[in-house]
Amino acid sequence: MQLEGVEPLAGLPLTADHFGTFNAAQGEIRVALSQENGLTLSEATPLFRLIFTALENGSKLSGALYMEEDILPAKAYTDALAESGVHLIIEQTTALNDLATGKTNFQLLPNFPNPFHGSTTIEFILPESCEVQLRVLNVDGQELWRVNKTYPAGNNSETLFLDGTVSSGVLYCEMVTPFGALVRKMVLMQR
Repeated sequence: MQLEGVEPLAGLPLTADHFGTFNAAQGEIRVALSQENGLTLSEATPLFRLIFTALENGSKLSGALYMEEDILPAKAYTDALAESGVHLIIEQTTALNDLATGKTNFQLLPNFPNPFHGSTTIEFILPESCEVQLRVLNVDGQELWRVNKTYPAGNNSETLFLDGTVSSGVLYCEMVTPFGALVRKMVLMQR
């Protein structure tokens, strides 16, 4: 993999200076953000996105990217200065383009609304009619919802309904097709 760039999210004042990429060729990237006046962010707010180019195939991204606590402990703090967890989430939001045609094979679009309460719509694009499996999983990998169906080429959607037995928090929508699998994060807010 080759690091192509860093995209700050959530309105954070991150710049390239916050990222230690001096050892990126050896697979190491460090990030640190410290401010005199703290920032208040909602739980599960993405802070930044790292953009990579795959230089060869055959490996899973989850096996190549991880946080090494021995080198730089992953820590964040609440407004009461209590230690809070930091998590690395690997999310593929769109399929890679076919290099010969420039055509996107398939896409899993952002669900809406997101965050959601009770129900949300999952949209996706297919290059041709095929069997699709849509699943929603919690952070522990427990399956909460599943649909297996054949969908036509083009834009498609499914409405997800979750009853009150599912706790608020981060969920993952997984789409499996003959073209590959994609995952997108969503947030459930129970009232």
